[in-house]
Amino acid sequence: MNLPSPSPTQHTLNTPELLELILTQLDPRTLLTAAQLTCRTWRTLIQTSLPLQEALFFRPAKVTPTTASKSTVNPLLAWAFPPFTPHYTPSENGWTFPFHTLDFIARPEKQPAYMRPEASWRRMLVQQRPAVRSVGLLTSCSGMAGEEVCLVSWVCSSSTLPFLAF
Repeated sequence: MNLPSPSPTQHTLNTPELLELILTQLDPRTLLTAAQLTCRTWRTLIQTSLPLQEALFFRPAKVTPTTASKSTVNPLLAWAFPPFTPHYTPSENGWTFPFHTLDFIARPEKQPAYMRPEASWRRMLVQQRPAVRSVGLLTSCSGMAGEEVCLVSWVCSSSTLPFLAF
């Protein structure tokens, strides 16, 4: 029996190195969700490819001369936890924010997904080039507009810390 030869598209998508190059062009949200649901082959590649794991902020990116001074904030964590990212701007009253602005509080139906022990955000780096200089210590305090979080102090560190890194 003579099998038909694969089309150029099939050939490209069945070549792991080429598929990896294509998938690195996706935004992190699509790469983390929809692309992994496409098929087992894509899921396996995304979960095992170092460049794709770097794109998803699961592994530190290799430092090169062009990236040595550049840091990129994880867009998924910045969207889900905006006050905990370096680009958060304090209010006129200082570093406070209402808890109700967090996605998993504003949308209670999402809370189980955020709270799962195996949730992907728990393994993600806050930024690529995960060098850490300082970390803010946060505590809960109440305010007139409801529950708020207040910045208590800064802790300087030269070691790599997992979350809330600036």
